[in-house]
Amino acid sequence: MSHTNSLKKLSAALIFAFFSLAANAKNTKDLLKIALKKQAPKNVVSLLNNLPYNQDPLPKTVLYAKFDLNNDKRKEYILLAYDASWCGASYCPIFIFQIKGKHKKILLEANSDPEIHILRHRTKGYHDIAFYPETETDRYIWHWNGKQYK
Repeated sequence: MSHTNSLKKLSAALIFAFFSLAANAKNTKDLLKIALKKQAPKNVVSLLNNLPYNQDPLPKTVLYAKFDLNNDKRKEYILLAYDASWCGASYCPIFIFQIKGKHKKILLEANSDPEIHILRHRTKGYHDIAFYPETETDRYIWHWNGKQYK
């Protein structure tokens, strides 16, 4: 009798674990792979003037894309500064800016050589973001903490 109950409990635990893994995998499925455009217009490049540190000159090449990360009907700007004076040995800086009127806010600053993926799962109203760097096997998922991506 106890052997049957143990087997039932084990089966239930395995089924629960399977569905938990499936739900977690579903949460990290991509909503969109971001395709960065070749060159950002000057007004988009000028967003880099809003960095809290002075980095002169502005990068010669800035790749960009736009995506509404928090469903407020305003697209945020995703920028990759692709310039030898800005990049490290194998990574370049990535920035995500939010613009509301005249206010410009940096939501994310990271160094990577990524494929950028916007995930279906949201944290505090903002889509999670994952980078798939070519030189790394693991991906890092960025979550919104209420003020910025961490």
